[in-house]
Amino acid sequence: MEIYFHIGMPKSGSSTIQRFLHANAEKLLQDNIYYPLVPPIPDSEATFHINGSFFIENRDLEPYHAFLKYHNNKEEFESIIKEAEIKKSEKIIFSNEAYTFSDRFKRKDIDFLLNFKHQVKFIVYLKPAILYLTSLWGEYISWGDPRWKDIELENFCVENYYNNVVNDIYFFAKTFGLNSIILRPLEKSSLVQDSITHDLLSLLGVNNFDKYSCYQQYSNQGFSRIELERILYMNKNLDCADKIGIATSIKGSEFDGVSIVNSLSNNFIEKIINLYRPVELKIAKDFLNKEDLFSNTYDDLLSRNKKVFKGLSKSEKESIKFILKQTELQKEIAVKLEYLASIRPDHLVSIESQIENVNNNINAIKYISFSYNLFRVYKKFIFFKEFLKKIISKIFRKLGIKAT
Repeated sequence: MEIYFHIGMPKSGSSTIQRFLHANAEKLLQDNIYYPLVPPIPDSEATFHINGSFFIENRDLEPYHAFLKYHNNKEEFESIIKEAEIKKSEKIIFSNEAYTFSDRFKRKDIDFLLNFKHQVKFIVYLKPAILYLTSLWGEYISWGDPRWKDIELENFCVENYYNNVVNDIYFFAKTFGLNSIILRPLEKSSLVQDSITHDLLSLLGVNNFDKYSCYQQYSNQGFSRIELERILYMNKNLDCADKIGIATSIKGSEFDGVSIVNSLSNNFIEKIINLYRPVELKIAKDFLNKEDLFSNTYDDLLSRNKKVFKGLSKSEKESIKFILKQTELQKEIAVKLEYLASIRPDHLVSIESQIENVNNNINAIKYISFSYNLFRVYKKFIFFKEFLKKIISKIFRKLGIKAT
């Protein structure tokens, strides 16, 4: 039996592959390929991603361990083999890009595979460094990841995160042998029928693709460069829970819709290409016996018409602050209206009429705040007046003075 581990790399079509395998598990069995499924996890995308979590110490998946039939256990892994044999499968495939994260992967848990009687292969789709790093930066900024939430794109791209993933691939090659690695450059011209799912099926020995529901290329939620820069600005300077909502609500910039890569100058793109070129050339030689990787992709990137991003304008930053202020005040308005309604229902009507046609205008919100504060002061004054009256009356009584 052949055991395949699709191990990434991250940001390289993994979600598409996992959704495809999940949707076609029954059809794969018809071609003697077993893709172990996990039960659906309510309201979570994790169902598509945790199939390959059997040997991963993954903090993101800890809430879902109860849903996993197998986890970090040699004996239970062997039960998967038995299940595959019962189903008369000749191949098993797992998929999880987290295999290429050193901090999540418990490598001692795969030692038993070294003496495994079945053949083990590792499938890697490799993305050009510049595309991997820009995509990863966008994900970290939009997530607000505390480790990188306020790092500039240019600095992120030179921090060697690409090399970290490549080192993990070399770990598998060193541990299991170079021939255990099936490395595929993520270029359309290199993929079977320009499709990553067809390419994967081909690697698994399937040549008839017609019966499969070929899942459309799936992309995680992406943002334009300007939207990510707005979120980055808020990460750095403002305390705001709805960063994505605010970032995407501002329109009118000349960079609306411009992707990260298309916002970079050719000089910067060439700098990053040259920085990681030695690594990519080494991979080409070691794993593919080729002289080069990604030449077509780089030619395409450098020939594109670009709109180079040079930073948020002053008005852009002021717009973010203004909308943020509105958002914060809007959260207060319901509480304040409720308070006003409790003490002066008649006045509430006039307040509502003031804001009815202004569509959350900041002046209307200020009017609500002023009215709220005014009534607070008035209420305190009434309380103080009654309190003072009682004290004076008490003093007069002790002095025998008749109060008038």
